[in-house]
Amino acid sequence: MSSLLGISRLDLAIELIRWRARLSWGTVELPGPLEMARHFANHLLHRNPERHQEVIEVAVEDFFAKHRRLTDWWSAVLTSGDIDVKVYSCEPRIARPSLANWRSAMARLDHDALVTLNLLGQSPAPCNIDKSLQALSKWRVFPGIWDPDLSTICARGLADTHVHFEASDPVPVLWARLMAEDVRLEAVPRYNDAKLEEIRSNGERLSNRLWERDLIQDAMTFRRRTLRHWRESLDVPKASRTASSAEHLYQERWFLMHSWQRLLAGYNRLHGDENQDFEKGFDQYLVAKSIFLSEQQQFPGSGAGLSRFREYLDRAEPLSEKRAVKAPRALRQRMRRLADLALECPSTRRLELRIAPKDKAVKWFQYMRNWKQVRNGLDGPYDIGFVVHFIRNPKARSTNLGHFGSLRADLDRKTAILHLFRHKHPALASSIVGLDVANLERGCAPDIFIPFLRLLRGDVGPLATPDSAERIVPEHWSRLSDRGLHVHSFTLPRLGQTYHAGEDFFHVVTGLRHIDLLVTHLLEQRDRIGHGLALGLDTPMWLARNHSRIQMPQGVLLDDLVWLRKTLLVAGALPPADLADIDREICKLSQAIYGKVIPVSVLELLADERTHLPPRPTPEGQGSMDDPVHLFAHETWNREVQRKRDSIAGSKSIAVLNAQAPRIAHAQKVVCEKMYERGICLEINPTSNMTTGAVKNMQEHPAFNILKMTEGRARISVNTDDPGVFATRLDQEFAILLDTIVKQKEKTLPEALLLIEKLRECGYESTFLTI
Repeated sequence: MSSLLGISRLDLAIELIRWRARLSWGTVELPGPLEMARHFANHLLHRNPERHQEVIEVAVEDFFAKHRRLTDWWSAVLTSGDIDVKVYSCEPRIARPSLANWRSAMARLDHDALVTLNLLGQSPAPCNIDKSLQALSKWRVFPGIWDPDLSTICARGLADTHVHFEASDPVPVLWARLMAEDVRLEAVPRYNDAKLEEIRSNGERLSNRLWERDLIQDAMTFRRRTLRHWRESLDVPKASRTASSAEHLYQERWFLMHSWQRLLAGYNRLHGDENQDFEKGFDQYLVAKSIFLSEQQQFPGSGAGLSRFREYLDRAEPLSEKRAVKAPRALRQRMRRLADLALECPSTRRLELRIAPKDKAVKWFQYMRNWKQVRNGLDGPYDIGFVVHFIRNPKARSTNLGHFGSLRADLDRKTAILHLFRHKHPALASSIVGLDVANLERGCAPDIFIPFLRLLRGDVGPLATPDSAERIVPEHWSRLSDRGLHVHSFTLPRLGQTYHAGEDFFHVVTGLRHIDLLVTHLLEQRDRIGHGLALGLDTPMWLARNHSRIQMPQGVLLDDLVWLRKTLLVAGALPPADLADIDREICKLSQAIYGKVIPVSVLELLADERTHLPPRPTPEGQGSMDDPVHLFAHETWNREVQRKRDSIAGSKSIAVLNAQAPRIAHAQKVVCEKMYERGICLEINPTSNMTTGAVKNMQEHPAFNILKMTEGRARISVNTDDPGVFATRLDQEFAILLDTIVKQKEKTLPEALLLIEKLRECGYESTFLTI
């Protein structure tokens, strides 16, 4: 049935469970089922007026006739979505063909409630809940994947090189801790009084948030009261103040299974008032938990854009833990929860965790010493390292270090501190295996970071070039140089380099240019590009969807045209007429920005010049703008030039770039081949890419196009990005890819499995841990 005309039974069941008005009526008692059905149909039509009214009404009435109780509604989510939950190897697993519907359900409902209800349905009555849960010793936060062939591949060993270690706690664990009163509701940022005060001017938003908070408080009261009553006849598990994630989750699932069992047993006899009250209370509990999970985790539909991802990174970190970050025990407990989540896929063997740089060497010492204790407590053959995660800041101010001076000063200090820590404490620093740069790509080009990343990797060129006297010398690195500490120690391991590029861009060409710049001037063999979506996007399709929304600074457009012109000429893919159009636009933009027409050859050299430290300011009127070094100086120190570079380009100018859409595929192939020749790997993150809106659906994921362009030679690894934010795990990411390949029907299942094995092997061998 078309989504424009009706609604699937899966979505209908989910919408009914989360329907806010229903909670004020009780479960199915008041008003009667038929009256409730009419109200619910009107609710669905109000949410989407394009739906066909008669089809909706018939579907709702049919659903209510067959599903009258709370357990029926939750069971309908599993049956109508053909969600097959199996139990193997001491954990519940979702059958691979069911994965798409399962993720659609868990985006809006509590997945533990679904799994525990399903487990009761598979167990002989009466079910011994304690024994059932003890038999599921490997069930951590999320279920695994059931696919025998995929499991065989994963069992050979997986590596996740793209995990934000200081991001969100496992949200289901946070709920369990909240219910166990290990965390206060006021400490959850979303429901904190200070956060609520920020939205006070938005009456509707504040009202909804307060309703959520009251519903969660009622859920806590219901659970506390129920467990107190059950202690008279049952051995209720308790979670101590120092309980692990597994203990908190066990207590929560024990409560869910006993609640489901009571409801199922109660339906076999006439409902009494006590059973009805319990059913209503448990119903509200499940809705409260579902809303809590869906608001703290990021799923498709949460809002496109990387800025939304930034919002979700810290949502599940209680404010009390932020304040207690200096307390060693609190830090170690948080580290352990996040490490358990990152390692919850049993096949994970190698893991790289991204952490923020510290602003003092002593903080590095304390952090790594605490990690050493946590690492010693992790059971299993894991190889774990850290990648230091530097952040792009497009809003960095100009200072006495020129344009982006505050960002350069921050990079100078933090990279020098990291370098000094590695020299002073090589044993603790041995866990640091790589560097990374991420955050919003727009407006903050890679060339600002390149000199400092080179210094960290042992290239002292930025401090010792022949013209270094004419360039800005970083203050902190200069001090290290004076003490002879700036050089790379031979006893320290090589730092790998990964860089997020080609993910969040003004134009596909901008993303390609950034990747090419990094491949040419920074990355070496076995380094990596994060996401790199611009490498394989269908540019005509991307333009068709985004044509009216493209806005680019004049400077970015000029750089894109210069780079595309050079790349297409090398590929022999630029017709003379198009070359003339591009040249005219380059002349026009350079005149508008620099006050004179700059030769294309100089602009090409300027792109390379920007990868060095900026020149010192030159006296007014000195230095020819036909010299790329002096042109770079103008960009760095002349505020008028900066303003003109940042001014939005006109639509006619952008149209010149868009006109090359049919030929951008040639540029993509050039960059892909260059990455392959230099042994550079691409990190892809399927769930992350779909959730942030960078990819509409997996069938359009650029990875498939990249593999075609390179005839399957491209080095690609599969990762989670952040399992806490996106509610995923590594075997699910491989299952998403396998399911997509099978559905595309371009490969047989054996061929698809061979491709998955290649991706697994590439990810496993491309980690910085193995260098």
